[in-house]
Amino acid sequence: MRIEPRGTLWASRLLGLSLLAAGPAHAAELPAIPGVQDGGFAIQSTGTYLAFVGLGLGSAALDRWRSPNDTLHLAQVQTGFFGLEDGGMIMLNAGLEKRMAPWFGHAIELNTQQWWQGEHASTGGGLMTYGRWLVPLRGPVRPMIEGGAGIFFSVEPFPVDGTHFTFNLSMRLGTELELSEDYRLRVLYGHVHHSNNGIVMPNPGMEAHGLTVALARRL
Repeated sequence: MRIEPRGTLWASRLLGLSLLAAGPAHAAELPAIPGVQDGGFAIQSTGTYLAFVGLGLGSAALDRWRSPNDTLHLAQVQTGFFGLEDGGMIMLNAGLEKRMAPWFGHAIELNTQQWWQGEHASTGGGLMTYGRWLVPLRGPVRPMIEGGAGIFFSVEPFPVDGTHFTFNLSMRLGTELELSEDYRLRVLYGHVHHSNNGIVMPNPGMEAHGLTVALARRL
C-alpha cells in the first residue's frame, strides 16, 4: 500500500490551516521577500492556502513517476538570524527528514531560539514540523520552498509584551546544493511568526525576516 500521496496532501492542508492562524505582528527590521506584503510569506488568504494545497495535489500527481529508490532519510541541523524591531533572534534546529520523492519531504525538528529586544533578552525551545518542496532538476542545485508550523515556549514572555507560549510559523524560499551523495547544503530567506492566536491575552504577535543555513546528511 502506497501512502506517500496521502501524506503529501495531509502536510499541505495542515500547513495551510496552521499558517492561517497568523495574527497581528510587529514590523521586522530586515526586508520581506520582494513582491510579498510586509507580513512575510505567510498564508493569509484563501487563495494562497489553495495554492499550497495545489502543491500537495501536484506532488500526488507526480507520484506515478516516483521510484522506490527516491525515498531518502536525512538528518539536518540549521541555524539562522532574524531581525526584530530593536533586536534580533538566533535560531538553531536539529531534526530528521523523510524525502518521499525528489520534489517533496516531511521533517520534524527540535527548535531553539535566543532573542533580544531592547533591554530584554531570553531563550526558548519548541518543536517544528516542515514541508519542503523542491524543483527536481538534474543538476546539483535545486530551488526550494519550505513551510513550517510548531509550538514554542520562551523563558520570558516573547515578544516582551506577549506570553510564554506561542505558535511558531515560518515560510522560506531558497536553494539546495547537493555537495555529494550524502550531504546537502541549504540556504533560505524568509519569515518567522510568533502568536498565541488569541488563546490568552495579550497577543501582540511578532514577525521577523532572516536568513538560514542548513546542512543535511543522508542516513
